[in-house]
Order: sequence, then C-alpha cells, then structure tokens
Amino acid sequence: MGCWRPLIPLIFLSVNVSCATANPPLAASEDERTAATTAALICLDQAIPKIDDLRSDAATIAVAAVGMCQRQFATMDDAYLRQESPAVRRIMSAKYLSDDHLKMALRSVLAVRNRQMRIR
Repeated sequence: MGCWRPLIPLIFLSVNVSCATANPPLAASEDERTAATTAALICLDQAIPKIDDLRSDAATIAVAAVGMCQRQFATMDDAYLRQESPAVRRIMSAKYLSDDHLKMALRSVLAVRNRQMRIR
C-alpha cells in the first residue's frame, strides 16, 4: 500500500482533468473539407488576375494572393484541423500551413498565367 501513496494525487488529478475536459469538436466531413478547399482556390483564381502584372515574380504574387484570401484559408484550416487541440493547431499553423498556403497560391499563379498566355 505504501508504494501507491505517492500516486494518489496523480490519479486524482488525471480523473479531475479528464472530467473537466470538454468533448473535442467533431472532425469536418469530407464534403466540408472539399468545399473549404474549393473556396480558397476560387478566391485565389479571382484575386490573382487583379494583382498580377505578369512581370512580378510569381512567388511575390502568391504571397499577396494568400493575404487577399486569408478568410478562405482560415476556413480551410479549420476544416482540416477542427478536431485537433489548440496546441496542435498553433504548431501546425506556425510550421506547415503558411507554407502550404503559399504552395497552393504559387500553383494557382502559374495556372492563371498559363491560361492568360493561351488567350493571347
């Protein structure tokens, strides 16, 4: 019995923490994720022609386009990370999401430029 005595406060704490923890939000459905991604892509397709002079570096245009579509990207991030803890969301946002947004925007800049070159 003596060896369990130091663990009693830990057991009590873990039971209290688990009872106090709110249920995690439900994960977004695949349809929600697809809709959020589509909305971000549509925003990029609409924003890029407004800011692209076809002389600036594509990466520079991509950065500006991400800024113009922040709301759509935030919705997309929420759809993919809704069930994650706030700590995981912060880490993902800091390490990966901004890079993913820029890659997505850069692909969109190149696609829009490709379409514009075909029209000319």
